[in-house]
Amino acid sequence: MESSVKLVHVITGLPYGGAESMLLNLLKYADRKQYSISVISLTTKGVLGPQIESLGIQVYCLDMARGRLQMSKFIKLILIL
Repeated sequence: MESSVKLVHVITGLPYGGAESMLLNLLKYADRKQYSISVISLTTKGVLGPQIESLGIQVYCLDMARGRLQMSKFIKLILIL
């Protein structure tokens, strides 16, 4: 019997950087039978978004402006979660 735990990673953006690269490595080796994984980027897909999608993982982008809270984007985040 397979049970799938939903796992969502929220990150500010997906440019090529240290935290983003570590997230990509973590996703590459995650057990997809045990976890249903998705990624939410608060800004854009950046460089690593397409690589994450190529692993079969859904990437959501909120296109938030840095340093500004936009209520519509915050509501979108809540709806995705």
